[in-house]
Formats: sequence, structure tokens, C-alpha cells
Amino acid sequence: MGSYDMISILMATYNGEKYLVEQIESIFAQTFDDFKLHINDDFSTDSTWDILLDYSKKYPDKVIVSQNEKTSGGAQLNFMNMMLSRQDEYIMPCDQDDVWLPEKLADAYGAMLLAERKYGKDMPILVHTDTNVVNESLDTISPSLKKLINAPMSLNQKQILMQNNVTGCTVLYNKALANLLLQRPSYFVMHDWWLAILANYFGETIYLDKSSVLYRQHHTNTLGAKVVGTIEHIIDRLLSCKKIKDAFFCSYIQADSFLKAHYDKLNDEQRTIISAYASLREINKISRIVVMKKNNLFRQGFLRTVSQLFFG
Repeated sequence: MGSYDMISILMATYNGEKYLVEQIESIFAQTFDDFKLHINDDFSTDSTWDILLDYSKKYPDKVIVSQNEKTSGGAQLNFMNMMLSRQDEYIMPCDQDDVWLPEKLADAYGAMLLAERKYGKDMPILVHTDTNVVNESLDTISPSLKKLINAPMSLNQKQILMQNNVTGCTVLYNKALANLLLQRPSYFVMHDWWLAILANYFGETIYLDKSSVLYRQHHTNTLGAKVVGTIEHIIDRLLSCKKIKDAFFCSYIQADSFLKAHYDKLNDEQRTIISAYASLREINKISRIVVMKKNNLFRQGFLRTVSQLFFG
């Protein structure tokens, strides 16, 4: 391909020895090779660091590795720290345990170029795709994560505060969006959700309706794919009331964090809506429903709305 490194791939690792080699090899098997792979290990206790050192020696111009002196506290923090450290032309987060399909980089980069021609390079842009959900052995569970969990293809500025439809391992974002990440938010749920909020409010989100990743499900996943709408899922949700309530509460705090971090860039209407959503953490259930109805603060999807009314 080209003579310079076009895309900075950011991989966060922690005790990932079982699947790490397969993931890195899938990156080197891409049809687009203008990339540099930056890997930060979160003080693994298995052989992950040794594997990374071997790759950095084998590909010194392609693989740059670093390691935290102690664990950061989770994948989302490791990713956020990496993203804050880089304001490169194009950036792509990468999980340690998936497998990238060969056209992943080429497809995302092509969509990014089209979007930048349309909106300009100064427009914050996020490109994301679907995934092929697989088990530990890479056998297909579902060819579409979006269909499996009944995820919305797009969300408006209200809905993105309440739910995330962007899967981090499929994301490519540009420098204009990276420039909005200058300091760690006071609170955020996941790095991909924070990116999605930024793109929704200050830029453009481009969805490619195709799978770009074999999204591996196993017992150590930070977040897994859950089939929405099945009896099993509904029962699981009913038995996890506290977990659901906690998730809503976290989204309220995240909204408040976003409001404070980018207050000057938001217009009055946006500030009012975000403030209203963030206030839900401080009022009783009846008052919450009143505020939600007044400001049309409802998730997309019937079951998600019902869950919000009962547990939000």
C-alpha cells in the first residue's frame, strides 16, 4: 500500500495469551497495510507481555508495545488512556481476543474518506460496523450482532445518552474526533460509548451494514452479546433488577460528566436535555417518569423502554 502509516490501531491487553496471537495475525492479514499497531498491556500476569515483546522485535516498524506499572482498573480505562495519548490522523481501537476479517481496515478507511470528502476533515467522524458473533472456537453464533441483540442502527442525541449502539472493536475515528479527547472524563461507562456520544453531538456517525470482526464470546469477556427479546433474556433482566438500575444510574452520571466536560461547545437546547437526563439520578420514580415524558427521554425499542420505565 502506501509509504506511511495511515491508521493507528490501539490494542489494550490483559492476560490475553489464549487468543492474542490469532488476533494479531488477523491484523497482519489485512488487505490494507498502512497501519501501526500500538499495544498497551495492563500489567498481565500470564505470557501476554512475552508475546507482545516477540511481535515488537519481529515487526519493529509496525508494532509498538508498552506496559502499565500496575493494572489500570479495567479495559475501558486502559483504552481511554491510550486514546488520550494519541491524536493521530485515524485511530482504531482493537480488542485482544477477536479476529479481524481481511477487509476490515480497507472498508472502514474507504468509508472514512468518503465521509471526510462530504463533511470535511475538520468534522469529527466515527465509522462503525456490525460483527459476526462467534464462540471460543470461532463457530458462528450469529452473523449479525445488531440483529442478535436487536440494536438500533442509529440513535438521536437524546437516545445516545441512554443506550450505546457502537461496538468498540469495529470503530475507526478521525483526528477531529480525537481532538475532542484531551483529558479523561470525570466518569464514563465505556470508551466506545463516550466516543459515540462525542460523534453524535459534535460530528457524524457512519454505519457500515456489514460484519468486520469475528466477535468472540467467552467466559472472560468484559461485555458479551445477549439475545434481546427471548424468554431467557427477559427472565434474566427481571432477575437482575439491581444490575439494571445500576446501569441506568451510571448513564445518568456519564451524561453529567459529558455536560461538564463539553459545556461550552453545547447549545442551550442540548444543555437542557442533558441536564434533565442527568437529573434523573437525584429524583424519585414518579418525578423521573414526569421528566422523561416532558423531555421525550426514552430509549429506542419497546423492551428497552419498558425496562427504562420499570428500572430507570
